[in-house]
Amino acid sequence: MCRRIYKRDGATEADIGILTFCSLVLTEGAWSELKEIAERYGHLLPWQYGERRLWLWNVTNVANVLDRDRSSLNHFGGVSHPVFTADKLTDNPVFKLREDNYTAIYCTYTFRQLIENHNFTGLEFEALDVA
Repeated sequence: MCRRIYKRDGATEADIGILTFCSLVLTEGAWSELKEIAERYGHLLPWQYGERRLWLWNVTNVANVLDRDRSSLNHFGGVSHPVFTADKLTDNPVFKLREDNYTAIYCTYTFRQLIENHNFTGLEFEALDVA
């Protein structure tokens, strides 16, 4: 199962947040647990916010996993209803798509479970279609 990652409404002091549409912000605790996957699939930048040390995670893994024949594209050049190819998702636990101008962050069930197993707050996941 594939997911689109969203900011959870009302999460003011979350472990993980979304900065604009394209990047995630990690607290020290989230960074320490996600550092390996974050470095493998993107860039991490330290960020000081008052006394707090945070990490900006720009997901740079652009995966070729979209089933263009089954997906719906909009007239702005984005994807209004993505459908993913299951066998291409295995090596892409967290990724962006060229077809939606690299704006949304997507993940597999495996990545979602990692977030949930650590009880990290701040994100919601929307289920998407996989063929």
